[in-house]
Amino acid sequence: MMTIPGNPLPISPALWTDLNTGRPTDQFYNYVFKLDNIIGNLVQGGTAPFSLLNTLVAANSASLDDTTSISSTYNLYMIALDNLAPIVNTDDLILQYRVSGAFAAANYSSILAGAFATGAGGVGMAADAFRNDGIMIGPHANTQFSGIINTGSGLSGMLWLHLPNGAGNHKHLTGSVAWESVGAQLINSAVVGGTYIGSTAIVTGIRVKFVGGNINFGNIRVYGLKT
Repeated sequence: MMTIPGNPLPISPALWTDLNTGRPTDQFYNYVFKLDNIIGNLVQGGTAPFSLLNTLVAANSASLDDTTSISSTYNLYMIALDNLAPIVNTDDLILQYRVSGAFAAANYSSILAGAFATGAGGVGMAADAFRNDGIMIGPHANTQFSGIINTGSGLSGMLWLHLPNGAGNHKHLTGSVAWESVGAQLINSAVVGGTYIGSTAIVTGIRVKFVGGNINFGNIRVYGLKT
């Protein structure tokens, strides 16, 4: 029986991204590729050991919060993001953890590393590690990435929350996302890695929000996986 790898990526951003070039390392790409491959095989075989726990739908919403799904029942959670679009053009998109009964608004470490299209036959690279108030799951518009426009189809992707009930360890979030921009950089794509470093308390919920305004539309599905 195939299982989902449960070992999170190391916390050091140096192991995720070449800090000299801003490009993701082979270690990060290999991990994401392996995880996506295993999930794809499980779904096609009809034996995927996961359950849909919650669906959150945005309609000019301040945030999308899940405070009921994450528990000791599962040790790996899949968070599917579908077409999350901002009210404020090129707004930053972040994910926060619920720890000790409240959503933490500081003490996060994260990196977003990937590429963007630059027209026919071209590609550019970008890395981002800007925010302290949440794990970056969308770009900061003042970097090489182009931001998420409020007239397109938003941002979509797949995130993985590892061992949220683990004792004595920071709770890692990994995954990959893609979003629409404008001009030559019409599509941007990135791998995501981050954690909350304020404590090692268990995570009991997640909040996804844009920093400068509401979520215009889009939805989030939360799955629990037994590994």
